Amino acid sequence: MPSARRLFQFLDTETEWASGKDMVENRPPRLEFRDIQFRYEENRLILQGINFTVEPGEKVAIIGQNGSGKSTILNLLLRFYQPNAGHVLADGKDVSSLSLEDYRSLFSVVSQEPYLFLGNILQNVDLSESAKADELESALKESGVASYIVRMPDGEKTQIGRDGAKLSGGEKQKLAVPRALLKDAPVVILDEATSGFDIESDAYLHDVIVNKMQGKSVVMITHHYNNLEGAGKVNRLPSASFAAC
Repeated sequence: MPSARRLFQFLDTETEWASGKDMVENRPPRLEFRDIQFRYEENRLILQGINFTVEPGEKVAIIGQNGSGKSTILNLLLRFYQPNAGHVLADGKDVSSLSLEDYRSLFSVVSQEPYLFLGNILQNVDLSESAKADELESALKESGVASYIVRMPDGEKTQIGRDGAKLSGGEKQKLAVPRALLKDAPVVILDEATSGFDIESDAYLHDVIVNKMQGKSVVMITHHYNNLEGAGKVNRLPSASFAAC
């Protein structure tokens, strides 16, 4: 019965609207939210008059309380939702006019609850199984995964169990970081990516973001204000706050 319920939930999922055909010219592009309005229901306005830009290579943080619309902004940026009014633009083009596959290839996402596959640690990091040995070693070290692999019974070949059942919350989150580093996408999105990290790991990842992702655009969704240290400007909007560094 649980399997049947999941099957019918999948069959009931709406098909994504992916009619755009234009290609993205610059990597990373200049991303812009222009007069965005979004509501889930007629009487439930989530975002109103949202305007901000992410310049190529800029590090931007989206901060705010629960329910302020941070995750909605992320879903609009990735084209999981369409705004009720306004435009999400990439280099001046409405993202709805762009090829969905080409547009999404711009992004790597490190989320609070990454999807993990039944297999070992390495298989959950190198999804394409095409990374070179030195690239893998560097990604595992920079993400902090290497620090706990040494404690695992079979190292990087240790089976993680269903949905990472054999790993702690912080260990599961860290697995998503080397994935993003290996993909080497021009835009990196961190969605509460360090919520399960200890203070040392949080500081280390912040250093990676600021100092080792040169040339990449980074969008950080967070409520940890210490991650904003060194921000060049702070803009506060009605339903969220943004900081760029």
